[in-house]
Amino acid sequence: MEDALASGDNFFGKQSAASDVKSRIVTKHFASWSSIVLPKAVQLGQTIAYMDLYCGPGLYDDGTRSTPLLILEAAMGTPSLHPHLVTVFNDKKAASINKLEAEAMKLPGIGNLKYAPVFLNEKVSPETEKLFVDNSRMPSFTFLDPFGYAGLTRGLIEAVVTKSWGSDCVFFFSYSSINRALSAGYFTSHMEAFFGKARATKLEAKMQSIQGSDRNKPLERESIILDALKDAMEELNHGNMYVRPFRFKKGLRTSHMLVFVTKSPKGYRVMSDIMAKEGFIDKQGVPHFTHYTKPPPRDRLIYVEYINLKKDLCRKYAGRKMTMLQIFLDHRQYTAGLYKDTLNELEDEGLITVDPPAENRRVQNGKRSFRDEAVVTFPARKQ
Repeated sequence: MEDALASGDNFFGKQSAASDVKSRIVTKHFASWSSIVLPKAVQLGQTIAYMDLYCGPGLYDDGTRSTPLLILEAAMGTPSLHPHLVTVFNDKKAASINKLEAEAMKLPGIGNLKYAPVFLNEKVSPETEKLFVDNSRMPSFTFLDPFGYAGLTRGLIEAVVTKSWGSDCVFFFSYSSINRALSAGYFTSHMEAFFGKARATKLEAKMQSIQGSDRNKPLERESIILDALKDAMEELNHGNMYVRPFRFKKGLRTSHMLVFVTKSPKGYRVMSDIMAKEGFIDKQGVPHFTHYTKPPPRDRLIYVEYINLKKDLCRKYAGRKMTMLQIFLDHRQYTAGLYKDTLNELEDEGLITVDPPAENRRVQNGKRSFRDEAVVTFPARKQ
């Protein structure tokens, strides 16, 4: 799939399972995002926008609708959006944007939208970044899904996310292509445009230092690139950014990722829940934020990171007093629900104290509640 994604050849022949998951994640977040930002936008007299800058033709050859048409269908099925939603679709291929426009105009009820969808045939460039920075101040949800990674820059992501309140972005991260490029020292200008010059140089050196038999370390390599990716995104907006990646694996190796970026803690929480449910969940109930072409057996404990979560929380926050919500937004590995379950277990084991304590919290469906505002005290580490 990655080769097709990188080149664009026959990508719209038949929808793959991975592409279906990608569309579901984007459309589900659009529904949640629009319901959250719309009331404030109406109060402020603003419109809200959905933008897809690499939209494609909207249909696969087998007739399956892709993300742009699914978004329009969702919008038409939500009457409260009709007077307030602006939609913008762009593709550098004239044939693709013409086909999408033709298919969109066939949708029943398309005329109910006050603002007719805008269809553009432009190449995404640095001028695109300037357009967002200079002109648009409406809250928006932007989807960036280029073939490969040309045109995807930190500047563009920053422009669409930081320009206004209530703005979120999801972008396609061509992991396998970038992994190969960094290892071979290719496409330096693209790496710099995405990671930043200093970080790209450091990342490339680190990747190329893995030599000989050590080169076959997919998990180590992925961890290095993912850390650099998250750092590059989280430092935007003066460091006030939340990032949630979702991986697509072919066998044991990651082929690509969807990456969510937002200034909003609430938006981050919503997307974390969506991505968790769309990915693999193991027997322990731990979400992997991953779509596998061949899912592993559910009775095999394979998400090693979670084994050490309790120890990690006690170590990282030793001697501190924090709310559950602060822990979730600071640790940023799992869903809020999983942190609540883990903190309940730590409380039962006597490793933390909670205010209000367990006996003062209700139990429903066999699970003890744990409010966002509940205060957790981690004992200081023994010397």
